[in-house]
Amino acid sequence: MIAKSKNKNANKYGKPITDYAEIPVIFDIAFAVRLLRQDYYVIVKKCQRGEIPAFKIGREWRFRKTDIEEYINAQINERYKPINYSDIANGKEMST
Repeated sequence: MIAKSKNKNANKYGKPITDYAEIPVIFDIAFAVRLLRQDYYVIVKKCQRGEIPAFKIGREWRFRKTDIEEYINAQINERYKPINYSDIANGKEMST
């Protein structure tokens, strides 16, 4: 009997990428799905809107390792930006 994973998305995105050297310089959307751990169609929509840096070769989306690294760092910085308490004291609303 094979035990099923409790996490329904455990294998949805394939084998997780654990080594930076494992990431090719330029990669396709299937690899981006594994790297970003997002659904294929979500990544396509974000590419079309210019939210994720990508380019097309023919009909296929391609990604540069350095661009995606910058994108991930920007997402982290946006999510965890420091709170400016002086703005709060002056009555300005916090942006989320």
